[in-house]
Amino acid sequence: MTSNARRLLAAAAATVALALVLGAAGCGGKSKKPAAGADKEDGRVVVSVGDRKVTAGYYVSRLQKMAQNDLPRDGQGQAIDTGTAEGRRAFLDVIVNKELMVLKAKELGYDEQEDVKKLIEAVTYYQSTQVMKTDLIQKPGEAVSDEEIAAYHERRTQVRHFEFIICNFEADAAKARQAILDGGHWDEVAEEYNDGSRGPTDDYRMQLQYGTADDMFERPLFELGVGEVSRPIESVYGYWIVRLDSVATVRERPLDDEYRERIRATIAQKRAKLREAAFLKESRERHEFKYDDAALWIVFNGMPEEEPYLDPATQKPVAKELLRPLDVPASELGRFFFSVRFDKDEEPQVWTIGDYKAKYDEMSVFQRPKRNTLLGGVKNKLFGDMVDQGLWAAEARERGFDKDPRVIAEANERSEQHMLSLFHDEVVKYDEHVSMEAIRALYDENPRVYRVAEERRGRILMCESREAAEAARAELAGGQPWSAVFTARNKSAGGTPEGQITINEFAESVDRDQLFALAKPGDLSAPFPSHDRWCVVMLDNVTPGRQRPVEEVINEVGARVKRKRQDEALQALLAQWRNEYPVKINERVLDSLPSWEELQAAK
Repeated sequence: MTSNARRLLAAAAATVALALVLGAAGCGGKSKKPAAGADKEDGRVVVSVGDRKVTAGYYVSRLQKMAQNDLPRDGQGQAIDTGTAEGRRAFLDVIVNKELMVLKAKELGYDEQEDVKKLIEAVTYYQSTQVMKTDLIQKPGEAVSDEEIAAYHERRTQVRHFEFIICNFEADAAKARQAILDGGHWDEVAEEYNDGSRGPTDDYRMQLQYGTADDMFERPLFELGVGEVSRPIESVYGYWIVRLDSVATVRERPLDDEYRERIRATIAQKRAKLREAAFLKESRERHEFKYDDAALWIVFNGMPEEEPYLDPATQKPVAKELLRPLDVPASELGRFFFSVRFDKDEEPQVWTIGDYKAKYDEMSVFQRPKRNTLLGGVKNKLFGDMVDQGLWAAEARERGFDKDPRVIAEANERSEQHMLSLFHDEVVKYDEHVSMEAIRALYDENPRVYRVAEERRGRILMCESREAAEAARAELAGGQPWSAVFTARNKSAGGTPEGQITINEFAESVDRDQLFALAKPGDLSAPFPSHDRWCVVMLDNVTPGRQRPVEEVINEVGARVKRKRQDEALQALLAQWRNEYPVKINERVLDSLPSWEELQAAK
């Protein structure tokens, strides 16, 4: 490789390194494990940079996540094959450069900045709950047998017809149930106790096909016998009393492979939701969660009715200062609302109605629970946000998930991204004054960048043989309509209507060369091989290109001058830091690593 190519490759690698750092990067550290990805457990050290170790698993995971356009490029701007020694080394340089920046940033104390520490806390808080949910909620229910899929598919043919009553409170639902059991007429009891809307037929009747509702709600309904009245069933809307009137069957789509996999995913998801509900119920009990129904009712009635998310006049979110406050009697502000002990070594957190009003009045329009016709939705949103989110974090902390290597790795990665963003802007210094002379020099270096490409539209006909293509061209040249010849002669599958194509002058293809060789609309090319066929193209119209004058792109070119100087300044610093922090590459490990193409094919 020439010295010029090496210089361009180094600059490209530096640019990619910065993109990797500020986008989805992160690695290194004495105790960090490799990020998720293919071969993530491969702990072989491919390179050490100072005291930071980069494993083969980390290299593979980062390469697997790269977009093709972001891969290192050679002196001609072409992506380097990461299956070659040169390509592997180029991508390793991307990672090494990032590690050098991390080491220098830490040396300068960027990791001690308060916002970096707070970011680590925030990521740990969030990521520990996500890892816990994956391990305890999602994974245990992922295995679904073929027998379970077949049984679920069979039950999908069942549709049940019910009468229902929905109440805001469990006690009211119990009273409604007893009234029915005592011989009350369903509609009369519903008129007295139902707090929700009527059903789709403007009465208290509904039908439900198996598999269309949440398991917590659906399961008790499909365990009822005909004529049986359920006990109160809690849902996000309220407490339901239902009576099964009849059972019918419907046709269900055949159990093909695609539907089988969809059912498998549905069963796994339903299991996860059931497990999550049970987990939160147990957690609420262990953390002594308590609330007062009467206080909840007062809060519910104090919420604005029909509060929109968007201001009708501006179609933007309603500004906080325009939101109506929680309207509760002053005499009730000191009333107990709810309490929960998030930390077993501390006293419970106790909220009064007044405490909640202060928080509610500061919420944005999207944060506030929205009052609807039923209390259940508000209850679910309110306690889900203020209690359950805290319980997830408390459970993760109590179970040690905040110390899990996956959580630590993610927190380190995210904090390093933020740290290096600050570091790059403050440490990589360059001359930000751009003269007109510098702008013209860069403009003249590659004028094609500032050209609006000529665009041509046409049509392409693909035939099985050269003879067929020649016959098709003769028919077209003789005046036969394109549509008729295309219908009779075209042998390509799919494609655009009548073979329509649009190509600009910078494209690289045989089709482009043939289309741009034509002089005027209506001209036909000679038959040529392309797309494993023999083809003919016809030119329809031309949109001329033009060279944008330097005066038109002065700001764009100026920005490129700055980016180029910034890259050069970064390269100079990286070369300096390589002398400060030893870089040791394990060539044997590096040579064994897969290419980007292999990783994409394995997905």
